[in-house]
Amino acid sequence: MKLVLLNLGKRGASLHLSLGLLRAAADLPDLDVRLVLSSHNELPEAFEPFAAKVTTIDTFSRQAPFGAILNFGAARRKLLTYLRRERPDVVLTVMPHVWTPLLLAPIRALGIRYATIIHDAAPHLGDPKARLTRWLRSEAFAADLTITLSHSVAGTLVAAGLPRDRVLPLFHPDMEALPRSGTRQRQPHSGPLALLFLGRIHAYKGVDTLLEAMLALTTSAPVARLTIAGQGDTKSLAPLIAATGTRLINKWLSETEIGDLLDTHDAVVLPYREASQSGVAALAFAAGLPVVAFPVGGIIEQVTDGETGVLAPGQDAHALATAIDRLARDPQLLEAISERLSATADSRSMRTLLRRIVDRLSA
Repeated sequence: MKLVLLNLGKRGASLHLSLGLLRAAADLPDLDVRLVLSSHNELPEAFEPFAAKVTTIDTFSRQAPFGAILNFGAARRKLLTYLRRERPDVVLTVMPHVWTPLLLAPIRALGIRYATIIHDAAPHLGDPKARLTRWLRSEAFAADLTITLSHSVAGTLVAAGLPRDRVLPLFHPDMEALPRSGTRQRQPHSGPLALLFLGRIHAYKGVDTLLEAMLALTTSAPVARLTIAGQGDTKSLAPLIAATGTRLINKWLSETEIGDLLDTHDAVVLPYREASQSGVAALAFAAGLPVVAFPVGGIIEQVTDGETGVLAPGQDAHALATAIDRLARDPQLLEAISERLSATADSRSMRTLLRRIVDRLSA
């Protein structure tokens, strides 16, 4: 099978996913995978080893948003010319882009099947991109196959009218921070649990609840110390950040910074009020780090209590504090989870994900 991955995004999880799928394809000799990538992507050096398989297309930058309109025609022509030449069996969109719903029909008109990975089926509270969610998911209803990285997202799409037989619910694969630094060498846990919140700060991610949980834990001898690392408005959180002694890194993080943070913390916390699934959990698992989380949405498919992390017994600050305290006071549990993450990594691998996608497309 010849498969073209399409990723017109510029940064974030879609680049990790594209790179991981390219690497995984090397282990599947019956598969020829190519990638069409935005020339504005922020990790060009990471794709250099695959230069022979990668074609770039000019999209647009945040500094020149009118390019979304002005550059579309030329990008469409280049993509369709490329596809006529390569004649793939399937085009797989790694993450929908504002252009991809407009590209689906002309791609299918070439006799090429179109599949898409839908990451979010409903808008997230406080996410400035939420207004685009319905447009981006619209391609699911015209695609030959829609892949989701959780059953939660698949269920939402089916409830919205997508035929169940055109949905393939899978799992979110582990993703390594870049540049790759090899196996993480963890030190025996001692002292307060080094806890990391990683990612953009939006209302649905529950950072306020996390800080309230940390405040409850500081009333006695501290069992955990928290780092919040990511871009977002934290003005209303300032008093709680100060009261809990939380370290704040409020900016968009480079790949190196993300890797360094994962290497210097013991666990990742996801206090999300709702979630489709979590790329941050996938980064944590690849680094051997347990995840502490609320049992919501697709998170409960990724975080199994006592095996890949610790789930809070409820959805408030007290419940989250209980879960953090449980992990902080049981270093044997922390080590057991880390060892299990390593032992079960293949079940969450890019190779396993790609194999299951190809098997479905070949059926």
